Amino acid sequence: MLELMAAVAVLAVLLAIGVPSFNDIIRRNRVAAHTNELVAALSIARSEAVKRSNPVAVCSTDATQAACKDGWSGGWIVFTDEEAPGFVDAGDVILQRWSSPGADKVNVAGTVPFVRFRHDGRAQSARFDVIPSSCHSGDVRVVSVSGGGRVTSRAGACP
Repeated sequence: MLELMAAVAVLAVLLAIGVPSFNDIIRRNRVAAHTNELVAALSIARSEAVKRSNPVAVCSTDATQAACKDGWSGGWIVFTDEEAPGFVDAGDVILQRWSSPGADKVNVAGTVPFVRFRHDGRAQSARFDVIPSSCHSGDVRVVSVSGGGRVTSRAGACP
């Protein structure tokens, strides 16, 4: 019985040390996954704009994923954007959809409501912060789009 109690005590100590570290890993992986999805959406939009020789945009969307809406935490869509910039019009085609990162307790905040890539791959500058709900040092990722259309990702600080 004494040996069993000692084993349980050792297990409790290991769990007390390991579980918080495991939660940190899960939080960082969720942020990395949603950052990669946003970078992929922006890269696909740029590639499609050059390939089609027509503007292609990425915008934040709502649960229906059929139109643009403010707030990047609802997900985003990539669509051809030949008429009114930043709006899904009758002639536009939705090329790809990404669902909300909110279920993973990750928020995305952007400086613009949409990013529109021109036929030559250039776009307006934009910045997106991918932030976990319980932010710790080094958890935030910053995605930037330069005027030339280049998409980059780097570590950021908690707000």
